[in-house]
Amino acid sequence: MRIRVSLECAARSFLPLIFLAASGCFNATSNSLPEISLLGIAGGPTVIAASCAEWKSKVPSSSDGTYLLTLPAGQVNVFCYNMTTTPLEYLAFPRSVSSGFPNSNYTYAASPPAGGWRRSFDRVRFFPDTLQVSITDNTFASDSCTTPPCTNPYHQARYAEAAGCGSEDGTGTVDLIGLPFVVNTSQFAQNGSGPYNCTVTPSSSGQVMNLTGNGGCGWISPDTGTQRLQLAWGP
Repeated sequence: MRIRVSLECAARSFLPLIFLAASGCFNATSNSLPEISLLGIAGGPTVIAASCAEWKSKVPSSSDGTYLLTLPAGQVNVFCYNMTTTPLEYLAFPRSVSSGFPNSNYTYAASPPAGGWRRSFDRVRFFPDTLQVSITDNTFASDSCTTPPCTNPYHQARYAEAAGCGSEDGTGTVDLIGLPFVVNTSQFAQNGSGPYNCTVTPSSSGQVMNLTGNGGCGWISPDTGTQRLQLAWGP
């Protein structure tokens, strides 16, 4: 005889069956009790998925949250967003302004506006099939500047970018500590009007990039032609 319990009830499967019945997890008066499914519960079957859409297709009750993706070369936890409509993957940074690391995963576009425009990223759009992240998706970004609203006619304050217009160097960081990825510096290039002081300084692990950029209005950013930063499997 096998018992089936919905995902919502499986977490309570250690409780007496009479309690599960009272909770509506199964019909205690049924002559043939359905099979228990421990999908997603410790000790039960493992969901193998390479995208948030695949998670949704295998476990339709999946909602926005953190999920483990199994990719050809490794596994990574991502934040699955928009699960009720079009599931999208986001990398959640263990180190960001929201977690007490104000100098991690930010970009600072030096003036204008006066005082500069700082954008901090808690999550960035991730493409698991290519191991790339979007540098233009600001869904989980926050802005600060001296004179709101934060705007700049010369720069977009993109992720993995540092930009300046002469008065001071722009700065930024890519910080992947806590994630299984590294970044190759060869993909960065200087752009804009008369760029100078455009540098990328990597950490020894390749997981942290410190950026500076300046010019007439110049910047440094990934030069992949896709507005994306290429990641690679790391430590």
